[in-house]
Amino acid sequence: MPTLYLTHDNGLLGRKGTALTWGERSGSKSTIPASSVEDVVVLGNGSVSTQAIRLLLEQDVPLHYLNGSGWYLGSLSSGKNRGRNLRKKQEECAALPNAALPVARGCVVGKILNQRKNLVRATYKNRKSPAIMNAISGLAYNASLAGTATDVPFLRGIEGASAALYFSVFEELLSPGWFFKGRNRRPPKDPVNALLSFAYTLLLSNVLTAVIAGCMDPAVGFLHPEYRGRPSAALDLMEEFRPCVSDRIVLALINQGIIQPSDFSPDGGGGIQMNARARKALLKAHGEKLAASSTSEKEGESVPYGKRIHLQGRKMAMAIWEGKDYLPFVVKK
Repeated sequence: MPTLYLTHDNGLLGRKGTALTWGERSGSKSTIPASSVEDVVVLGNGSVSTQAIRLLLEQDVPLHYLNGSGWYLGSLSSGKNRGRNLRKKQEECAALPNAALPVARGCVVGKILNQRKNLVRATYKNRKSPAIMNAISGLAYNASLAGTATDVPFLRGIEGASAALYFSVFEELLSPGWFFKGRNRRPPKDPVNALLSFAYTLLLSNVLTAVIAGCMDPAVGFLHPEYRGRPSAALDLMEEFRPCVSDRIVLALINQGIIQPSDFSPDGGGGIQMNARARKALLKAHGEKLAASSTSEKEGESVPYGKRIHLQGRKMAMAIWEGKDYLPFVVKK
């Protein structure tokens, strides 16, 4: 159980010796060995006792909080991990554009190539519209541009243009009855965007754990500049995994009929919210995806996505320490 998701609003995470207990306050509770948990995600209004927090800190297990809509609120970690010198190096690199570029460049190249892989996968199902084929060619060209970018602002421009191109044909990947006219957020205004935003938030909690485990400072990024405590380094590392983890989860849930448009309703604030059934289905699919095997295009090694995220966190830390190019994960197919 790498990640423990707490989804009951009236639930309580407690402690019993060296184990965690979880369940409704007045009901029966399940027991989970703390040593089997890699991180804990509290979704909604569930509570965590002081004793449980102490155990998580003792076991060096990060605790992440999301609101009921899946927005990331913040995290609590022990700070036991060593890495003062690495974090100092990270801050120095982030402050120097030329030093930040090798890491930022890898993040963008990985994201674009994995977006392209999703479109190529769609052509296997006879979805070979001119728009999709043009987007595949355009993303290949943009990836080559990103790989030779000489400054971070230009790199951000390529990333933005590639995202716009990719999402311009995203609706063609969906089953009939689903509509998508581009990304919108805070709040998401349609079911597909609601699914994507929630899936990205879940992914962020996993990537944030990998950044912390890699002894990096989550707030100091290279592609995403530091801003009011935003987990910029985690957002950097997350880029290459958005298409091959979160986007594929959303596509599978929609195209396999697991989630329906009827699972969504207006939230009263101009956005769209999903019901408990859809949220549970997405959480289940996210956990299954992290346990599923991933194969790198270059290395050929097959490891679970959950482990892959941590491996890439270590690669990013090493690239920062050695001042070398960051080599992203590009899924084989």
